[in-house]
Amino acid sequence: MEAGQKELRSAPPAAPERPPRREVLLVDVPPTRVRRPGDLVSLLLAVLGIVVVLVLAVYAHGTAQGVTEDVQSAVADVLRAVLLVPVTVLEGLLTFFVPVAVIVNRVARRSWRSIGEVLLSALAAAGLATLALWALNNYAPVALTVGLTITADGYAVIGMNPYVAALAGLLTTAGERKRQRSIRWWWNLLWVVLGLSVIQGEQTLPGAVVTVLVGRAAGLGVRYAMGVLHDRANGVTLVRGLRRGGIDAVRVVRLDPLPEGVEPQAWTVTTSAPLGYVESVRERSRRGPEEVAAEDEGEDTETGGTDGNGRTDEGADSDSAGSSTPAELLAAVDRDSAAASDSIAPDPLTDPRQVLQEVAASTPPALGRDGVHRVYAVWDTEGRRCDAIVLDGDQQVVGYLAGLWDGLRMRGLDR
Repeated sequence: MEAGQKELRSAPPAAPERPPRREVLLVDVPPTRVRRPGDLVSLLLAVLGIVVVLVLAVYAHGTAQGVTEDVQSAVADVLRAVLLVPVTVLEGLLTFFVPVAVIVNRVARRSWRSIGEVLLSALAAAGLATLALWALNNYAPVALTVGLTITADGYAVIGMNPYVAALAGLLTTAGERKRQRSIRWWWNLLWVVLGLSVIQGEQTLPGAVVTVLVGRAAGLGVRYAMGVLHDRANGVTLVRGLRRGGIDAVRVVRLDPLPEGVEPQAWTVTTSAPLGYVESVRERSRRGPEEVAAEDEGEDTETGGTDGNGRTDEGADSDSAGSSTPAELLAAVDRDSAAASDSIAPDPLTDPRQVLQEVAASTPPALGRDGVHRVYAVWDTEGRRCDAIVLDGDQQVVGYLAGLWDGLRMRGLDR
Protein backbone atom coordinates (compact mmCIF):
# COMPACT_ATOMS: atom_id res chain seq x y z
CA MET A 1 0.00 0.00 0.00
CA GLU A 2 2.76 2.43 0.94
CA ALA A 3 4.63 1.74 -2.32
CA GLY A 4 1.43 2.25 -4.30
CA GLN A 5 0.75 5.52 -2.48
CA LYS A 6 4.31 6.70 -3.21
CA GLU A 7 3.84 5.90 -6.89
CA LEU A 8 0.57 7.81 -6.95
CA ARG A 9 2.11 10.79 -5.20
CA SER A 10 5.13 10.83 -7.50
CA ALA A 11 3.01 10.62 -10.65
CA PRO A 12 3.23 13.90 -12.60
CA PRO A 13 0.03 15.93 -12.94
CA ALA A 14 -1.89 15.52 -16.15
CA ALA A 15 -1.10 18.11 -18.78
CA PRO A 16 -3.90 20.65 -19.26
CA GLU A 17 -6.07 20.11 -22.30
CA ARG A 18 -5.08 22.42 -25.12
CA PRO A 19 -7.86 24.65 -26.44
CA PRO A 20 -9.18 23.84 -29.92
CA ARG A 21 -7.67 25.71 -32.82
CA ARG A 22 -10.22 27.53 -34.97
CA GLU A 23 -10.40 29.49 -38.18
CA VAL A 24 -12.82 32.36 -37.61
CA LEU A 25 -14.42 34.47 -40.32
CA LEU A 26 -14.34 38.10 -39.20
CA VAL A 27 -16.24 40.83 -41.06
CA ASP A 28 -15.32 44.22 -39.65
CA VAL A 29 -13.71 47.53 -40.57
CA PRO A 30 -9.94 48.05 -40.51
CA PRO A 31 -8.40 50.11 -37.70
CA THR A 32 -9.24 53.77 -38.26
CA ARG A 33 -8.42 57.07 -36.62
CA VAL A 34 -11.04 58.24 -34.15
CA ARG A 35 -11.74 61.41 -32.22
CA ARG A 36 -11.77 60.37 -28.60
CA PRO A 37 -14.27 62.19 -26.39
CA GLY A 38 -11.74 61.94 -23.56
CA ASP A 39 -9.39 64.27 -25.44
CA LEU A 40 -12.14 66.86 -25.76
CA VAL A 41 -12.96 66.60 -22.06
CA SER A 42 -9.25 66.94 -21.20
CA LEU A 43 -9.07 70.02 -23.44
CA LEU A 44 -11.98 71.63 -21.61
CA LEU A 45 -10.36 70.78 -18.26
CA ALA A 46 -7.07 72.37 -19.39
CA VAL A 47 -8.90 75.57 -20.37
CA LEU A 48 -10.74 75.51 -17.06
CA GLY A 49 -7.40 75.05 -15.28
CA ILE A 50 -5.99 78.12 -17.02
CA VAL A 51 -8.99 80.18 -15.90
CA VAL A 52 -8.70 78.92 -12.32
CA VAL A 53 -4.96 79.71 -12.12
CA LEU A 54 -5.52 83.22 -13.52
CA VAL A 55 -8.34 83.84 -11.06
CA LEU A 56 -6.12 82.69 -8.21
CA ALA A 57 -3.35 84.95 -9.52
CA VAL A 58 -5.76 87.90 -9.18
CA TYR A 59 -7.68 87.15 -5.99
CA ALA A 60 -5.06 85.09 -4.20
CA HIS A 61 -1.99 86.95 -5.38
CA GLY A 62 -0.61 87.22 -1.88
CA THR A 63 -0.93 83.47 -1.34
CA ALA A 64 0.65 82.57 -4.70
CA GLN A 65 3.47 85.04 -4.18
CA GLY A 66 4.00 83.75 -0.65
CA VAL A 67 4.25 80.16 -1.88
CA THR A 68 6.79 81.18 -4.52
CA GLU A 69 8.82 83.16 -1.99
CA ASP A 70 8.71 80.29 0.50
CA VAL A 71 10.05 77.92 -2.15
CA GLN A 72 12.79 80.36 -3.10
CA SER A 73 13.74 81.16 0.52
CA ALA A 74 13.98 77.46 1.31
CA VAL A 75 16.97 77.30 -1.04
CA ALA A 76 19.89 79.44 -0.04
CA ASP A 77 21.85 81.52 -2.50
CA VAL A 78 24.82 79.16 -2.25
CA LEU A 79 22.64 76.17 -3.09
CA ARG A 80 21.17 78.07 -6.02
CA ALA A 81 24.65 78.65 -7.37
CA VAL A 82 25.36 74.92 -6.98
CA LEU A 83 22.15 74.10 -8.84
CA LEU A 84 23.05 76.42 -11.71
CA VAL A 85 25.10 73.81 -13.56
CA PRO A 86 22.60 70.89 -13.35
CA VAL A 87 19.75 73.22 -14.24
CA THR A 88 21.63 74.36 -17.32
CA VAL A 89 22.27 70.73 -18.30
CA LEU A 90 18.63 69.79 -17.76
CA GLU A 91 17.45 72.77 -19.77
CA GLY A 92 19.74 71.71 -22.60
CA LEU A 93 18.34 68.18 -22.49
CA LEU A 94 14.82 69.52 -22.43
CA THR A 95 15.18 72.06 -25.21
CA PHE A 96 17.17 69.95 -27.65
CA PHE A 97 17.04 66.24 -26.91
CA VAL A 98 13.32 65.92 -26.11
CA PRO A 99 12.07 67.09 -29.54
CA VAL A 100 14.84 65.18 -31.29
CA ALA A 101 14.09 62.00 -29.32
CA VAL A 102 10.37 62.19 -30.08
CA ILE A 103 10.92 62.78 -33.80
CA VAL A 104 13.62 60.09 -34.10
CA ASN A 105 11.28 57.64 -32.37
CA ARG A 106 8.55 58.39 -34.91
CA VAL A 107 11.00 58.11 -37.81
CA ALA A 108 12.17 54.71 -36.55
CA ARG A 109 8.53 53.57 -36.46
CA ARG A 110 7.92 55.15 -39.89
CA SER A 111 4.97 57.03 -38.48
CA TRP A 112 5.20 60.02 -40.79
CA ARG A 113 1.78 61.39 -39.97
CA SER A 114 2.52 61.53 -36.26
CA ILE A 115 5.68 63.55 -37.00
CA GLY A 116 3.56 66.19 -38.69
CA GLU A 117 1.08 66.12 -35.82
CA VAL A 118 3.66 66.67 -33.08
CA LEU A 119 5.30 69.48 -35.06
CA LEU A 120 1.89 71.06 -35.68
CA SER A 121 1.09 70.82 -31.97
CA ALA A 122 4.39 72.45 -31.04
CA LEU A 123 3.81 75.31 -33.48
CA ALA A 124 0.21 75.75 -32.35
CA ALA A 125 1.23 75.78 -28.69
CA ALA A 126 4.04 78.29 -29.29
CA GLY A 127 1.73 80.51 -31.32
CA LEU A 128 -1.00 80.33 -28.68
CA ALA A 129 1.46 81.17 -25.90
CA THR A 130 2.84 84.09 -27.94
CA LEU A 131 -0.68 85.35 -28.52
CA ALA A 132 -1.44 85.03 -24.81
CA LEU A 133 1.71 87.02 -23.98
CA TRP A 134 0.71 89.76 -26.42
CA ALA A 135 -2.81 89.93 -24.99
CA LEU A 136 -1.56 90.04 -21.40
CA ASN A 137 0.97 92.77 -22.18
CA ASN A 138 -1.52 94.96 -24.05
CA TYR A 139 -4.97 94.35 -22.60
CA ALA A 140 -4.72 92.54 -19.26
CA PRO A 141 -5.19 94.60 -16.08
CA VAL A 142 -2.29 95.02 -13.68
CA ALA A 143 -4.06 92.90 -11.08
CA LEU A 144 -3.86 89.94 -13.49
CA THR A 145 -0.31 90.39 -14.79
CA VAL A 146 1.30 91.08 -11.43
CA GLY A 147 1.03 87.43 -10.45
CA LEU A 148 2.76 86.35 -13.67
CA THR A 149 5.52 88.98 -13.74
CA ILE A 150 9.18 88.40 -13.00
CA THR A 151 12.19 90.76 -13.07
CA ALA A 152 14.77 89.95 -15.76
CA ASP A 153 17.78 92.22 -16.32
CA GLY A 154 16.06 95.02 -14.45
CA TYR A 155 12.86 94.83 -16.49
CA ALA A 156 9.47 93.47 -15.44
CA VAL A 157 8.29 90.81 -17.91
CA ILE A 158 5.59 88.19 -17.86
CA GLY A 159 7.14 84.82 -17.05
CA MET A 160 5.66 82.71 -19.83
CA ASN A 161 8.00 80.89 -22.21
CA PRO A 162 6.44 79.93 -25.58
CA TYR A 163 9.08 77.23 -26.05
CA VAL A 164 7.95 75.49 -22.85
CA ALA A 165 4.39 75.61 -24.15
CA ALA A 166 5.62 74.11 -27.44
CA LEU A 167 7.27 71.24 -25.55
CA ALA A 168 4.10 70.62 -23.58
CA GLY A 169 2.06 70.54 -26.78
CA LEU A 170 4.56 68.22 -28.46
CA LEU A 171 4.56 65.76 -25.56
CA THR A 172 0.75 65.84 -25.33
CA THR A 173 0.35 64.83 -28.96
CA ALA A 174 3.26 62.36 -28.90
CA GLY A 175 1.49 59.98 -26.52
CA GLU A 176 0.00 59.37 -23.11
CA ARG A 177 2.01 59.14 -19.93
CA LYS A 178 0.27 55.99 -18.73
CA ARG A 179 1.05 54.11 -21.94
CA GLN A 180 4.57 55.17 -22.89
CA ARG A 181 7.45 55.13 -20.45
CA SER A 182 9.54 57.60 -22.46
CA ILE A 183 6.75 60.20 -22.53
CA ARG A 184 6.39 59.86 -18.77
CA TRP A 185 10.10 60.52 -18.27
CA TRP A 186 10.04 63.58 -20.54
CA TRP A 187 7.08 65.02 -18.64
CA ASN A 188 8.89 64.46 -15.35
CA LEU A 189 11.96 66.24 -16.73
CA LEU A 190 9.80 69.17 -17.85
CA TRP A 191 8.27 69.57 -14.39
CA VAL A 192 11.67 69.27 -12.70
CA VAL A 193 13.13 72.01 -14.91
CA LEU A 194 10.14 74.26 -14.29
CA GLY A 195 10.39 73.69 -10.53
CA LEU A 196 14.07 74.57 -10.53
CA SER A 197 13.38 77.67 -12.62
CA VAL A 198 10.82 78.79 -10.04
CA ILE A 199 13.41 78.26 -7.30
CA GLN A 200 15.92 80.38 -9.19
CA GLY A 201 13.38 83.14 -9.76
CA GLU A 202 13.19 82.67 -13.52
CA GLN A 203 9.50 81.77 -13.37
CA THR A 204 6.53 82.38 -11.17
CA LEU A 205 4.51 79.40 -10.04
CA PRO A 206 1.26 80.57 -11.74
CA GLY A 207 3.19 81.46 -14.90
CA ALA A 208 4.78 78.01 -15.12
CA VAL A 209 1.44 76.24 -14.63
CA VAL A 210 -0.36 78.45 -17.16
CA THR A 211 2.38 77.91 -19.73
CA VAL A 212 2.12 74.12 -19.47
CA LEU A 213 -1.69 74.22 -19.56
CA VAL A 214 -1.63 76.41 -22.68
CA GLY A 215 0.67 73.94 -24.42
CA ARG A 216 -1.39 70.99 -23.28
CA ALA A 217 -4.61 72.62 -24.49
CA ALA A 218 -3.06 73.18 -27.92
CA GLY A 219 -1.79 69.60 -28.06
CA LEU A 220 -5.16 68.16 -27.06
CA GLY A 221 -6.90 70.34 -29.63
CA VAL A 222 -4.65 69.05 -32.41
CA ARG A 223 -5.00 65.48 -31.19
CA TYR A 224 -8.79 65.70 -31.16
CA ALA A 225 -8.97 67.43 -34.55
CA MET A 226 -6.60 64.99 -36.27
CA GLY A 227 -7.79 61.88 -34.44
CA VAL A 228 -5.70 59.00 -33.13
CA LEU A 229 -5.30 55.40 -34.19
CA HIS A 230 -7.56 53.68 -31.71
CA ASP A 231 -6.38 50.90 -29.42
CA ARG A 232 -9.71 49.08 -29.36
CA ALA A 233 -9.96 45.32 -29.42
CA ASN A 234 -10.14 44.21 -33.07
CA GLY A 235 -8.85 41.43 -35.24
CA VAL A 236 -7.09 38.71 -33.27
CA THR A 237 -7.62 40.55 -29.99
CA LEU A 238 -11.40 40.67 -30.54
CA VAL A 239 -11.61 36.95 -31.27
CA ARG A 240 -9.48 36.18 -28.20
CA GLY A 241 -11.86 38.24 -26.08
CA LEU A 242 -14.86 36.30 -27.36
CA ARG A 243 -13.11 33.02 -26.59
CA ARG A 244 -12.19 34.37 -23.17
CA GLY A 245 -15.94 34.85 -22.59
CA GLY A 246 -16.52 31.18 -23.37
CA ILE A 247 -17.70 31.53 -26.99
CA ASP A 248 -15.98 29.17 -29.41
CA ALA A 249 -16.64 31.51 -32.31
CA VAL A 250 -16.36 30.55 -35.97
CA ARG A 251 -18.05 33.64 -37.48
CA VAL A 252 -18.05 37.24 -36.25
CA VAL A 253 -19.90 39.98 -38.15
CA ARG A 254 -20.18 43.69 -37.33
CA LEU A 255 -23.76 44.90 -36.78
CA ASP A 256 -23.67 48.57 -35.75
CA PRO A 257 -23.42 51.36 -38.36
CA LEU A 258 -19.96 51.57 -39.90
CA PRO A 259 -17.95 54.80 -39.83
CA GLU A 260 -18.50 57.05 -42.82
CA GLY A 261 -16.16 56.48 -45.74
CA VAL A 262 -14.83 53.16 -44.37
CA GLU A 263 -15.38 49.95 -46.34
CA PRO A 264 -15.86 46.64 -44.48
CA GLN A 265 -13.36 43.87 -44.96
CA ALA A 266 -13.27 40.13 -44.35
CA TRP A 267 -10.47 38.31 -42.56
CA THR A 268 -9.69 34.79 -41.49
CA VAL A 269 -8.45 34.69 -37.90
CA THR A 270 -6.64 31.54 -36.85
CA THR A 271 -6.37 31.20 -33.09
CA SER A 272 -5.92 28.69 -30.31
CA ALA A 273 -6.57 31.11 -27.45
CA PRO A 274 -7.97 29.60 -24.24
CA LEU A 275 -11.72 29.18 -23.86
CA GLY A 276 -13.21 30.71 -20.73
CA TYR A 277 -11.41 31.26 -17.43
CA VAL A 278 -8.02 29.63 -16.90
CA GLU A 279 -5.91 29.26 -13.79
CA SER A 280 -2.98 31.07 -15.40
CA VAL A 281 -4.79 34.36 -14.76
CA ARG A 282 -4.73 33.71 -11.03
CA GLU A 283 -1.16 32.43 -11.17
CA ARG A 284 0.00 35.56 -12.99
CA SER A 285 -1.79 37.83 -10.51
CA ARG A 286 0.16 36.16 -7.67
CA ARG A 287 3.53 36.90 -9.27
CA GLY A 288 5.53 39.89 -8.22
CA PRO A 289 5.74 43.01 -10.39
CA GLU A 290 9.40 42.30 -11.14
CA GLU A 291 8.64 38.82 -12.51
CA VAL A 292 5.75 40.12 -14.63
CA ALA A 293 7.84 42.97 -16.01
CA ALA A 294 10.79 40.70 -16.81
CA GLU A 295 8.53 38.23 -18.57
CA ASP A 296 6.77 40.92 -20.59
CA GLU A 297 10.07 42.49 -21.66
CA GLY A 298 11.28 39.13 -22.91
CA GLU A 299 8.08 38.64 -24.89
CA ASP A 300 8.32 42.10 -26.44
CA THR A 301 11.85 41.28 -27.63
CA GLU A 302 10.74 38.01 -29.18
CA THR A 303 7.68 39.39 -30.96
CA GLY A 304 9.51 42.43 -32.34
CA GLY A 305 7.11 45.01 -30.89
CA THR A 306 4.03 44.25 -33.00
CA ASP A 307 0.49 43.50 -31.90
CA GLY A 308 -1.69 40.57 -32.88
CA ASN A 309 -2.79 42.27 -36.10
CA GLY A 310 0.73 42.78 -37.42
CA ARG A 311 0.67 46.53 -36.84
CA THR A 312 3.51 48.34 -35.16
CA ASP A 313 2.45 49.15 -31.62
CA GLU A 314 3.01 52.86 -30.96
CA GLY A 315 2.85 52.15 -27.26
CA ALA A 316 5.35 49.30 -27.29
CA ASP A 317 7.47 51.03 -24.69
CA SER A 318 4.62 51.16 -22.21
CA ASP A 319 5.44 50.28 -18.65
CA SER A 320 3.67 47.04 -17.75
CA ALA A 321 5.34 46.53 -14.42
CA GLY A 322 2.83 46.10 -11.67
CA SER A 323 -0.12 45.53 -14.03
CA SER A 324 -2.85 43.96 -12.00
CA THR A 325 -6.16 44.97 -13.55
CA PRO A 326 -8.29 42.13 -14.96
CA ALA A 327 -7.98 43.39 -18.53
CA GLU A 328 -4.19 43.59 -18.32
CA LEU A 329 -3.94 40.14 -16.75
CA LEU A 330 -6.14 38.59 -19.43
CA ALA A 331 -4.15 40.30 -22.18
CA ALA A 332 -0.93 39.01 -20.66
CA VAL A 333 -2.28 35.44 -20.52
CA ASP A 334 -3.34 35.70 -24.15
CA ARG A 335 0.20 36.71 -25.07
CA ASP A 336 1.58 33.79 -23.06
CA SER A 337 -0.63 31.14 -24.61
CA ALA A 338 -1.63 32.20 -28.10
CA ALA A 339 0.34 35.14 -29.47
CA ALA A 340 3.02 32.96 -31.04
CA SER A 341 0.57 30.93 -33.14
CA ASP A 342 -2.39 33.25 -33.77
CA SER A 343 -2.65 34.93 -37.15
CA ILE A 344 -4.97 37.05 -39.26
CA ALA A 345 -5.14 37.24 -43.04
CA PRO A 346 -7.54 38.83 -45.55
CA ASP A 347 -10.24 36.56 -46.94
CA PRO A 348 -10.57 37.33 -50.67
CA LEU A 349 -13.32 34.74 -51.21
CA THR A 350 -15.84 36.46 -48.94
CA ASP A 351 -17.88 39.50 -49.98
CA PRO A 352 -18.17 41.56 -46.78
CA ARG A 353 -21.04 43.70 -48.10
CA GLN A 354 -23.12 40.65 -48.92
CA VAL A 355 -22.44 39.15 -45.49
CA LEU A 356 -23.49 42.37 -43.78
CA GLN A 357 -26.72 42.50 -45.76
CA GLU A 358 -27.59 38.89 -44.94
CA VAL A 359 -26.95 39.40 -41.24
CA ALA A 360 -28.82 42.73 -41.16
CA ALA A 361 -31.90 41.05 -42.62
CA SER A 362 -32.15 38.77 -39.56
CA THR A 363 -31.29 41.41 -36.97
CA PRO A 364 -33.82 43.57 -35.06
CA PRO A 365 -33.64 47.17 -36.35
CA ALA A 366 -33.08 48.64 -32.89
CA LEU A 367 -30.01 46.53 -32.14
CA GLY A 368 -26.76 48.43 -32.39
CA ARG A 369 -28.28 51.65 -33.68
CA ASP A 370 -27.15 53.89 -30.82
CA GLY A 371 -23.73 54.32 -32.47
CA VAL A 372 -21.88 54.47 -29.12
CA HIS A 373 -20.70 50.88 -28.74
CA ARG A 374 -19.77 48.22 -31.26
CA VAL A 375 -22.13 45.28 -31.74
CA TYR A 376 -21.22 41.94 -33.31
CA ALA A 377 -23.22 38.88 -34.32
CA VAL A 378 -21.28 35.78 -33.26
CA TRP A 379 -21.86 32.16 -34.27
CA ASP A 380 -20.21 29.30 -32.42
CA THR A 381 -19.25 25.82 -33.62
CA GLU A 382 -22.78 24.50 -32.98
CA GLY A 383 -24.42 27.19 -35.10
CA ARG A 384 -25.85 29.17 -32.21
CA ARG A 385 -25.91 32.93 -32.58
CA CYS A 386 -25.37 35.51 -29.89
CA ASP A 387 -25.00 39.28 -30.13
CA ALA A 388 -21.98 40.73 -28.33
CA ILE A 389 -21.66 44.39 -27.34
CA VAL A 390 -18.07 45.62 -27.10
CA LEU A 391 -17.55 48.43 -24.60
CA ASP A 392 -14.64 50.50 -25.85
CA GLY A 393 -12.52 52.31 -23.28
CA ASP A 394 -12.40 55.54 -25.28
CA GLN A 395 -16.20 55.73 -25.15
CA GLN A 396 -16.52 55.26 -21.39
CA VAL A 397 -16.33 59.00 -20.78
CA VAL A 398 -19.43 59.44 -22.96
CA GLY A 399 -21.37 56.96 -20.84
CA TYR A 400 -20.15 58.57 -17.64
CA LEU A 401 -21.15 62.07 -18.75
CA ALA A 402 -24.50 60.82 -20.02
CA GLY A 403 -25.19 59.13 -16.69
CA LEU A 404 -24.11 62.24 -14.81
CA TRP A 405 -26.38 64.44 -16.92
CA ASP A 406 -29.33 62.07 -16.48
CA GLY A 407 -28.77 62.05 -12.73
CA LEU A 408 -28.69 65.85 -12.55
CA ARG A 409 -31.72 66.14 -14.81
CA MET A 410 -33.79 63.64 -12.85
CA ARG A 411 -32.77 65.26 -9.57
CA GLY A 412 -33.96 68.62 -10.91
CA LEU A 413 -37.29 67.08 -11.94
CA ASP A 414 -37.74 65.54 -8.51
CA ARG A 415 -37.41 68.98 -6.94
